Amino acid sequence: MLEFRNVSNITLENLDSQPEVRKKQIALSIAYYEGEEYALENLSEAFYPNHEEGIVFCELYEVTDKSGKVLYDFWQLNSDSGTVFFADTDQPAGIEMIQFYFDPTGIGVGKTPELNVLAENLQKGFDVYKRETRNNE
Repeated sequence: MLEFRNVSNITLENLDSQPEVRKKQIALSIAYYEGEEYALENLSEAFYPNHEEGIVFCELYEVTDKSGKVLYDFWQLNSDSGTVFFADTDQPAGIEMIQFYFDPTGIGVGKTPELNVLAENLQKGFDVYKRETRNNE
């Protein structure tokens, strides 16, 4: 099972200090989510209050295998949407979160049968993470 770890909350205050690859991931995630592209130097324009209907909630999760090796970066936007990237790259892994569920859309890589399995494994790992987080509150 995949595990979700090391959650980072990205805000207007810490957006500019993110590494270049994270900024690219955020820009792509927002483009997929909103259908609107932002230049890296203008990413803050996509966030509320700079954009009335912009990003209010933005978190980065590292998705690991059982050994702790980071395989994917998952960006969750406004709680119910997001994009999965291969770790430390701006290459989408073909999976998006839509209305809280991982969907094998094929974005960036094309649709393959393997994406269905990956989407299921991501969903299981995310559900476990959310349950554990809720139980620890």
